[in-house]
Amino acid sequence: MIDASTAHRVNPDWTYGMPELSAAQREAIAKSKRIANPGCHASGFILGVHPLVAAGILPKSANLAAYSITGYSGGGKKLIAEYEEAAALSHAASESKAIMAPAPYALALAHKHLPEMKKYCELENTPFFNPVLGPYYKGMAVTVAIFANELTKKVGPEGLTEILAKHYEGSKFVKVMPFEQAPVLFNGRLDATVCNDTNNARIQVFGNENVMQVTTIIDNLGKGASGAAIQNMNIALGLDETIGLV
Repeated sequence: MIDASTAHRVNPDWTYGMPELSAAQREAIAKSKRIANPGCHASGFILGVHPLVAAGILPKSANLAAYSITGYSGGGKKLIAEYEEAAALSHAASESKAIMAPAPYALALAHKHLPEMKKYCELENTPFFNPVLGPYYKGMAVTVAIFANELTKKVGPEGLTEILAKHYEGSKFVKVMPFEQAPVLFNGRLDATVCNDTNNARIQVFGNENVMQVTTIIDNLGKGASGAAIQNMNIALGLDETIGLV
């Protein structure tokens, strides 16, 4: 059974469906009869943060701040209908429609994905997390701020990139982009849709020796939802995990 809801994601009787956490996690998924599919925002956050904690460079006591820009498809039928109402997203250049602006939400700072973010990154403190809704259908970029003075030793963006690349070496779906090479940038801007229609995740580190950011891009309906479910199903059935996925 693969459950896509939030009901069992931090339940110890269920296996969290993120095989990229570790070889042990992949083996647990292969043997499990109860798999909890990860949340979309949580997937981006955990993929970027977990390897740094596992490597001991980011302490479990770290106070982390993150934001996530996402398409409206993750909000369900009602939100999709609101954005896809006739002419909702069409406007003249001189107009300023509220629906066209990025919209921060979950401002009580108790987003439903926070428990899994905290648990599977082994954090002692609940992260500050601000999701932001964009006026486009799908695609997600989750960004986590990393301050050098919170790290256990002096490591810059190149070092963080190396740690992430080592963790995901051989991964079928997670790719760490080289530091200072920006194939996912468009005119100097990050494209949150670059992984759309795939089960891929792209991780990139930006910044300098004092402050950095780790950004993970996924399709919120792919690696953030149904793509992850298919990947988990393939592993649980003993199949090639890439079957049915791109």
